[in-house]
Amino acid sequence: MKDVITTVRIPSKLDEALTSVAKAMNRSKSYIIWHGIEKYVQKLQEDVDDYTAALEALQYDGPIYTLEEVINKLGLENEMEDRT
Repeated sequence: MKDVITTVRIPSKLDEALTSVAKAMNRSKSYIIWHGIEKYVQKLQEDVDDYTAALEALQYDGPIYTLEEVINKLGLENEMEDRT
């Protein structure tokens, strides 16, 4: 995959912190920024996936059971009493 150059404007205090972290880690600022963006985008993608799954679940029109109904149907009443 081809790398792309992107320019961003950040506050000077953030740049100072970025420079400090990069020096402490013996890494370039670009490396720190790249990893930070990568992790952030991964988290956002997980959130989007969760949101999409939730929307799909809301469209489910099959039967819905309470926890008590599931426990009773599976015959787990005694198992659950032992855990309380």
